[in-house]
Amino acid sequence: MFTRLLELLKRAGSGVRKSGASTSDSSGKPNESDELPRQLLSALGGQKNVWNLDACTTRLRVRVAENGQVNKERLRQLGALGVWEMDHDEIHVLLGARSDAIKSQMQAIVAQSAPNEDSFGEQAANRQINHRNEAAGEIIVSPADGELLDLSSVPDSFFSRRMIGDGFAILPSSGRILSPVGGIVLTVFPGKHAVGILSEAGIEILVHIGVNTVKLKGQGFNVCVAEGDRVVAGQLILEVDLADVEQHAASIITPVVFMNLPGEAAVQLLAPGTVRAGEPSIIRITARGSQIFK
Repeated sequence: MFTRLLELLKRAGSGVRKSGASTSDSSGKPNESDELPRQLLSALGGQKNVWNLDACTTRLRVRVAENGQVNKERLRQLGALGVWEMDHDEIHVLLGARSDAIKSQMQAIVAQSAPNEDSFGEQAANRQINHRNEAAGEIIVSPADGELLDLSSVPDSFFSRRMIGDGFAILPSSGRILSPVGGIVLTVFPGKHAVGILSEAGIEILVHIGVNTVKLKGQGFNVCVAEGDRVVAGQLILEVDLADVEQHAASIITPVVFMNLPGEAAVQLLAPGTVRAGEPSIIRITARGSQIFK
């Protein structure tokens, strides 16, 4: 499972260059560890083009003045595993586990060169508030006809013990699998058994059909989207021959996992039992008493 996703994160975590925490030595001169964040800033169009800089689990989230000034090819040369335009002025750069450290280095570079301007850190704090408010407006729908289950029902401890995040599960009765949210397709697994989606508010969602289905090597699956596609909630993303998959896989129980929720977030099932594909208001996600996803 997750062969490609884990490979990407491993590659991104190892980095093309080392990224140290310090941005200058005792003389005030830049260290070699400055080089990557400085080059990333340049590829994003320079400091004047970057209005706001934030990071989530695996990517930089950058608000820019002009998308046309962003050099996507250069970002990939610098080690980005993916670059996406989320909006007319927002760019996401997939750098893996080092994303937050690189964000801090870039903030320090900007603060050092323009100490009287608002820091990216202050802007990022405001962005986090906006991000929480944006997520509260998103609605998740059932990805399939079937039975809505707690994630602990998945017969695989990787999911049931919430090792990569909280979520819920569906025991599908139909092979039509829908996108639970609107957003952009980040990952289509080579085995065609799983799709990763980034919602409009930046929530990373994994829809994984069945348990140990990677061994089927695509048998019984038809993918209806491609990486980089924009999708709306309720859009068809996969077609599954349930009878065939059930015969050859450990289970067809399908986990849906939110991979970058706050650590204190909790998923609550609102409609346990039978649900219809595209049905809204099936779950609620709260953090510290506030609803952040519905």
